[in-house]
Amino acid sequence: MIYSIGALYFKKGFQNGAGLLRTFFINNWFLAAGFIPLALMDGWDRPWERSWQPILAGSLFYFGNLFTFLGIRVSDISLVTPILGTKTVFVAFFAAAVIHEGTLPATMWIAALLTALAIFILGWTDFKKGEFISLGILYTIVATAFFGLCDTLVAHWARSFGVFSFSAVMFITAALLSLAVIPFFRAPIRDMPPIARKAIFVGAGFVTLQAVFMGSAIGFFSNPTGVNVIYSSRGLWTLLLVWFAGRHFGNSERASLGRGFSWRFAGAILMTAAIVLAIHASSQPNNP
Repeated sequence: MIYSIGALYFKKGFQNGAGLLRTFFINNWFLAAGFIPLALMDGWDRPWERSWQPILAGSLFYFGNLFTFLGIRVSDISLVTPILGTKTVFVAFFAAAVIHEGTLPATMWIAALLTALAIFILGWTDFKKGEFISLGILYTIVATAFFGLCDTLVAHWARSFGVFSFSAVMFITAALLSLAVIPFFRAPIRDMPPIARKAIFVGAGFVTLQAVFMGSAIGFFSNPTGVNVIYSSRGLWTLLLVWFAGRHFGNSERASLGRGFSWRFAGAILMTAAIVLAIHASSQPNNP
């Protein structure tokens, strides 16, 4: 729910002139600032010779976050957030393919097919004539692939490194990488319209808070697929927030989509079914 609120504030900021790259930059530094104090809880005695691990995870997070913002910028938040739920399927695939945690059963392939169908139902109102897939959907799927690999590696490496220290290095890496986008700002952050700046800062605060919860859950319990099943409910939360509180965020997706918004709900429910299948598959004896 916290992520959904943050994403709606980001969309509000975009609608009021925040700018994609400035929002991306602010969010990455908020995340780094949120985890640095927590890293002190781990102490300094860390396996710093393995710092390449959180640096790699941070690089993956950086690109996942960038493509998420691209998706939010060009498409509806009620489309992007449910599709981010496909990260669960990517986590399961990467756990099997990259760190060899078992083989993929038939249930996982069924989940993948349901995911593809859910994406089509979610996005058909977003397709333009002659399009096979919309740009917003494409950006979001790329983002979930980066996030899925990142979560898999965090679950595999973070606890032995120190969960908060690992997360701090990871997000500092993403923040430092985001310095590369400064030359492409259309104007300094201080020139951002006040209403947009406020929305982006509030949104970044919410997203940082949920990142602390999410990173802690994955790092301490080493169950990225299970955690992502619960986390994927943000798709349904976002649809409910747009339905009941869209006006508060200046969001008109419910009115502009009409009956198409009901299809978004149907797609989100189907996506949830796919994700439940994914966690069922990953919980089988040969698939921890």
